[in-house]
Amino acid sequence: MANSFIENLAFFFEDIYYDIKRKTPFKNRQYFLKDIDSKYDFVEIDRKTLSTSEIAAQYNPERFKAYQSVVKCDNGNVLDMNISPHCKLLKDYHKGIDVWLNFNKSSYYRLQKRFGKSRKSAKEKAKKLIALFDDIKTNGFKGEITVIDKPIIPNPYNQSYEIYEGHHRTACCIVLGINKIDAIILKAEPKEIILNAR
Repeated sequence: MANSFIENLAFFFEDIYYDIKRKTPFKNRQYFLKDIDSKYDFVEIDRKTLSTSEIAAQYNPERFKAYQSVVKCDNGNVLDMNISPHCKLLKDYHKGIDVWLNFNKSSYYRLQKRFGKSRKSAKEKAKKLIALFDDIKTNGFKGEITVIDKPIIPNPYNQSYEIYEGHHRTACCIVLGINKIDAIILKAEPKEIILNAR
């Protein structure tokens, strides 16, 4: 009991440390996407079925250190969806572990906290992820995800398809052993910047 209290206290102070270190909360992922959308046109170039091993999490430089701090990675590929906090939470849930009992210790919760989410919104997001998982487990995966043919921002962690929309769907499929996912493949083409000289 005392050990559990000390662990909870340690996680609490770790969250406070990251809040102080960050000084300001991260911008919502939507701001990152708006910024990317303002710089690139996304053109659909293909639709095909991809292996989940070909697909990596989106690289967002503003949030990457926070992501990296909660992902345990031995192979150097920190963006591998199979080791993502999403998959870790779902794997525990799929094994029958009560994920809510120690939710604040989970890498998914810690990631959401480091992204600036409140405890309540982190839990709501996790509940939606688990509801999606249960739905796909019962009804199968009939949808698709959207990927970019290569990372928008070059990085050493991924040279393959980068998820644009569909991290939760991809994680559900991986944990359920669905190894192929239908995907819309986009190409990011830099927008021309026209300067108005007066």
